[in-house]
Amino acid sequence: MSEAPDDMTNPDFQNLWQSQPKEMTVMSLDQVHTRARAFKSQIQWRNRLEHAASALVVVVFSGYAIFLDPPLMRLGSILIVAATLLVSLILVVRGRAAPVSDGAEDCLDFHRRALIRQRNLLSSAWLWYVMPFVPGFVLFMIPAIQNSAGDKGVTVWIYLGIALVFFGGVIAVNLLGARGLQKEIDRLEG
Repeated sequence: MSEAPDDMTNPDFQNLWQSQPKEMTVMSLDQVHTRARAFKSQIQWRNRLEHAASALVVVVFSGYAIFLDPPLMRLGSILIVAATLLVSLILVVRGRAAPVSDGAEDCLDFHRRALIRQRNLLSSAWLWYVMPFVPGFVLFMIPAIQNSAGDKGVTVWIYLGIALVFFGGVIAVNLLGARGLQKEIDRLEG
């Protein structure tokens, strides 16, 4: 008794399946321009929001550096101001929105490069956005922990938890943003 050939292992079926043309997502020049302009607007909005938040942090922590008594809190405040200025500078240099090309030169490639640049910026945010704040945060918190009433070990864990939630949240949001940009890049590459 002969067995029927399994269609899934049949070389002709496999060759037919593998030789099918791949679907390509084709975007018109207008669609690319529209997406590129929307992306540029989104990046500009993000940067304005970041710079406004940075201005607030600089004002508040400059006041702390001037008016707080514990020297470690003052030093921590100065380091937080310095970290804020560094992050703002990095956003100006590396995070600015690329101008939208109106020419017919490879607009799709131009938009893809802008997406890649922003993806790389977001995926490395733990390094340039979070890490500069850690020393200032630690120095700022030491006197608060030392002066806390009750069990200092519990206070340390509370501050550590707050820092992990905040810094971890910032890292997670940026990684999610980078993942979303990667999906857009993959769509453009077809």
